[in-house]
Amino acid sequence: MNTHRIQKWGNSLAIRIPKPLAAQVGFKNQTPVTIEVSEGSIVVSPQSEANMQLSQMVDKINQHNIHNEIDFGIKQGRESW
Repeated sequence: MNTHRIQKWGNSLAIRIPKPLAAQVGFKNQTPVTIEVSEGSIVVSPQSEANMQLSQMVDKINQHNIHNEIDFGIKQGRESW
């Protein structure tokens, strides 16, 4: 277990996460996290995809994971596309 100091950052407090420790849980710069108190401890966890906002999910789209358009055939009924 490594010991670190909490430092002031503006009006908040901050702690640096060493790179090897961050790598163990997949933290990278700008990784969305949840912060909560559990049994007297502060727990920082990667934010699950289920809790992400639409804008956060859209920000993750890139040329390697974008889906192709799907043709659903001719329009039916009162569809306008």
